Amino acid sequence: MGESINELEKIAKEKDEVKYAVGLSACIASFACTLALYFVQSKLLAVERFFSFDDYFLTGRIIRDKKL
Repeated sequence: MGESINELEKIAKEKDEVKYAVGLSACIASFACTLALYFVQSKLLAVERFFSFDDYFLTGRIIRDKKL
């Protein structure tokens, strides 16, 4: 009887470890996606400021002397 209880405790402990690993992996993946989206957004803003799309469409030329 005591051996089966130990086996059940061992199985329960292994399941908890798997749940922890899966949760940690999901958390890290979420953080990585958030970080990637932040960098993509900041690059797009830098490109927009550099090329000044509003000025380009209004005047037909790209103003390159704007500061980033």
